[in-house]
Amino acid sequence: MAATVQKALACSQQPPVSILVGNDANFITGQKIIPITFPYLVISGIDEIHFQNYYTALLTIKAKFQLANQDSKVWKTCLRKYPLMPAPHCEIGSESNFVIGKKQLICELTNVVELKLILLQPSPVWIDFSLEDIKLFRGSQHSVVQKPVDKEIKDDEEENEVENEDGDECMKYNPFGMDLSAISKTMQKWSLINQPLNSRSKVKQSKYEIDGSYDIKLLSYS
Repeated sequence: MAATVQKALACSQQPPVSILVGNDANFITGQKIIPITFPYLVISGIDEIHFQNYYTALLTIKAKFQLANQDSKVWKTCLRKYPLMPAPHCEIGSESNFVIGKKQLICELTNVVELKLILLQPSPVWIDFSLEDIKLFRGSQHSVVQKPVDKEIKDDEEENEVENEDGDECMKYNPFGMDLSAISKTMQKWSLINQPLNSRSKVKQSKYEIDGSYDIKLLSYS
């Protein structure tokens, strides 16, 4: 029996967003969210999620599903507080590679339009935490379906007719009925948000070091 061929999925990943309490940016909750979207597409099935950990202790995954009724979508929790670091105060598993598949998921990722990776790090020891090199894979038996265009978007596109330099009216749409200028803007956004997370300083600060000094409270966890 031939092995299932996996195909990488194109998606739009945003940088981790910290969850705050009220408007106090200084109050650290130890939680972040990485939104993943599939512009103009509905993914019939996601088999595996690959990533490298960066000091995230627990992972929860929520998915938005497209129901049979095209106008209905529902959020479900597909993975709940999956341990990436057995002991949050220790470095074990902090930079390991992980594969989340059907065995770990509570429900299958079928007809997905959006994902939210919720990262948790309850330990105050670590300065930062995230997930890196996130890749989604689907089996060859799954397909990718174009999303139906919302009525409001379609109405806006019908109004976006422009005239060229000769005064001739021309349509700004490609054969699939999407606005080329909108696609261009979307691609520009992708190029920004899909840049590697190398904005982090090349010189990493020591996990226990704060402004050149060491906090005795943090060292007590080692």
